[in-house]
Amino acid sequence: MNSPAAPAWAEHVEPGNVAGVPTRAVIVSAGARTALGLDLPQTAFMLRAGFAAMAEGAFVDGAGEPLTMCYDRTIAPHVLGAERLLALARPAIDEALTPILAALSASPIRARLLLSFDEPLGDPHEAQQLAQDAAAAVLRHVEQSFAGARLDLTLCGNAGAALSLASALASLERGETDLLLVGGVHSDCHVPRLAALAEADRLLAADNVDALTPGEASAFVAVVSAELA
Repeated sequence: MNSPAAPAWAEHVEPGNVAGVPTRAVIVSAGARTALGLDLPQTAFMLRAGFAAMAEGAFVDGAGEPLTMCYDRTIAPHVLGAERLLALARPAIDEALTPILAALSASPIRARLLLSFDEPLGDPHEAQQLAQDAAAAVLRHVEQSFAGARLDLTLCGNAGAALSLASALASLERGETDLLLVGGVHSDCHVPRLAALAEADRLLAADNVDALTPGEASAFVAVVSAELA
């Protein structure tokens, strides 16, 4: 299959060893949706420019004061839960897939989605249900481009994709998978999550600077074998 020339920033993973798995893979495209930008180039530009994107959000703390957050202001404040996670994921996935869809449309593509969400905070059952609902919605969106796509879901935050990456790369190497879509979605715009952070005294405030600013973002990369690229 002939695909478009890889962009200048495409990253080649040379023959090597990932968790004991010999690999030859190429990152052919990527996408992001963040509080800084609507896509990857915009996010990168604003990050390099030192733009902070912090603002008062729609949520308040225990004293009724608005929380300072980094959030996607194009998503309405009332859009929460799985619907909000999908709203963050969808444009990042589309940005990552759009450059390669034409080249991949000639034959059925066996796609595998490696999706990572935050580690559960608060009620673990509620967090698990939210993750399952959001993952199902994200998978349905991916299946609009790649029917029968497989899902690997982890709830470990930033490190989540690494847990399934080795087996996914091995599947790519053996020719069992044609495309890996690797990424994650994070959002603190969720009342139970904010309540858990507040209870643990982890929300940034004037009298609590050793804490975090709630935020949200989504990013994905498309990975194919070096032979397919």
